[in-house]
Amino acid sequence: MAKRKKKKAATVKKSRGFGKKSLAVELQRAAAYAVKEDWQGAYAVLQLLVEQYPDNKQVWDYLSEVAYMVNMYLLLASQVLGRALAIDRDLHEFAPQTREILSRITPTIPEIVEELGSDDLEGAILHERGQMYVDQGNCPAAREAELEVIRRHPGFMPARNNLALVNWTEGNVEEAIATSKAVLDSDPDNIHALSNLVHFLVVAGDTEAAQVYGDRLKTSPGNGWDPWTKRVEALSYLADDAGIVEMLDQAEADDVDDSPIGAFFFHLTAVALARTGVDILIPL
Repeated sequence: MAKRKKKKAATVKKSRGFGKKSLAVELQRAAAYAVKEDWQGAYAVLQLLVEQYPDNKQVWDYLSEVAYMVNMYLLLASQVLGRALAIDRDLHEFAPQTREILSRITPTIPEIVEELGSDDLEGAILHERGQMYVDQGNCPAAREAELEVIRRHPGFMPARNNLALVNWTEGNVEEAIATSKAVLDSDPDNIHALSNLVHFLVVAGDTEAAQVYGDRLKTSPGNGWDPWTKRVEALSYLADDAGIVEMLDQAEADDVDDSPIGAFFFHLTAVALARTGVDILIPL
């Protein structure tokens, strides 16, 4: 039995002053998130602060340190780090690290932008910001960002998948399901749309329809951001432990450790392994 191992897991707008956050209090909040290694939580606090205090060096110091830890937002991290260095070339004790991070991020930018099917860097950054808003649960901001991406690039399916998630979060169940089905009309093997539909339909009480999409998901050759997590997440809604173990075996054969998989994947697969009676070997 192979070992099952876990891995550890902007365009700046000036504030008008209304509802402005306390700088000291919010920096303390960001620091508290960082202590817990909740980098996404720290990034969310600092992203708002940088909009309200765009010329404050301390905010940029904090944000430049945290930005690269939230490695799913590479374009935003590049933007933040570049702006921080532009404000102060010496920055702080993290300046050499910041430059080294930028040197690693910069070569990946053309490939990320190419996913849009054009050289629209601004559109790619806007989509990444929309993704960040989705992750933060900021539905109005996510909707605004992704609708603009869709206006620019109607065939860009990740923006439509995010729009489906926004609809679902806001309680627009039928619209969320319809949006995901529309994605599949254009891209039948879209992993995120298939996974989202399983989730939506199971929670909506239509397990039979959800099972159809779950079966499609298991055989789909589609790819996307963190596709293995999306597969096992959907199958967990169907309580398909055998299917999850099957996905784990395929993921390991596909060098899962070199993908952006996080703790959620390993949690779901560990539960499925335990339920199916498969031993989990943890290295000492």
